[in-house]
Amino acid sequence: MTERISYQELKHRLRDIDIPDSELAPFFTGDPDLSSAMNPVLRVNPATVDLGAPERVEAEAAAAMSVFNGIARWRRKQRFDRDVSRFPNRPVLLAEGDSWFQFPILIDETIDSLLDDHDYLVDCVSAAGDTLQNMVINGDVEYESLIREYPGTIAAFIFSGAGNDIIGTDVLTGRSVIENIVLPFTPGRSPAQYINNPAFKSTMAFIESAYMRVIGTVRALRPTLRIVIHGYDYAIPGGFPGDPRRPVYASQDQWLGRPFAKLGITDQALRQAIVKAMVDKLYTVLRRVAATDTNTVCVDIRGTNKTVDLWNDEIHPTNAGFKRVAARFHTALTS
Repeated sequence: MTERISYQELKHRLRDIDIPDSELAPFFTGDPDLSSAMNPVLRVNPATVDLGAPERVEAEAAAAMSVFNGIARWRRKQRFDRDVSRFPNRPVLLAEGDSWFQFPILIDETIDSLLDDHDYLVDCVSAAGDTLQNMVINGDVEYESLIREYPGTIAAFIFSGAGNDIIGTDVLTGRSVIENIVLPFTPGRSPAQYINNPAFKSTMAFIESAYMRVIGTVRALRPTLRIVIHGYDYAIPGGFPGDPRRPVYASQDQWLGRPFAKLGITDQALRQAIVKAMVDKLYTVLRRVAATDTNTVCVDIRGTNKTVDLWNDEIHPTNAGFKRVAARFHTALTS
């Protein structure tokens, strides 16, 4: 049973970068109302953290401003800055991406496994919830500064993006993007036909142009640096009878099952087939992008996590599932 600690003790432990995230996870829970696709919002768990009135106000404010998500990123950066001098012979990766590269505290994702299981050093500017628009086009492009300013040898630049662009929230309508890019249910329509529409094609075209921009930016800075990208795994829509997943930061069907239901698509096999068609199309785009550059590799993650027990929610694998993802990255990085 997890000990109950004070809020001040929790803050102390968060500042101690030698305490692994897995030991901090019991002191947090999620907020399904504030969380969005690939952007979980954390709250302090009142069952394991003693919150007095002032502390409760501070903790609630921190959750509302996603402070705890930022602390997770800060902790990783502090570890990198320390370990890069401690372990000068370990290969250094620079990373930009979404929650598959930076899931705050509750899940050990791809980067965690590359650090812990494969002995890489990773300087990571990833953020849960990041879109390609934000990472590649808007304002200050963080990965560009990261690559330009890193003084040493870089083994590779790894990039994770497009998930939020396909299953996130449309900033104009507030609806799931799936409702925009997947056609409503029609009897006899094949999975591929559900995404054979201008909106889905436009989204794929944007993703392709964004990735081409990433490659161009990196090549201008480091002409021979290896770039490693991926297109995710076949996610499993939630909310079906017997679904064992109970994430604290989201409803079972919040990001896939519910938008499909709004489209009238209720058959689980059809839902999964449409997801498969979407992911396969994404890989077609990313492989075409990778083929334009001799030092860019697209890691194929498809089929890594085939069973629901390897998924923590509809779109994020479990710790064990992410270990499988990281193993495929490691193979690509060492081949």
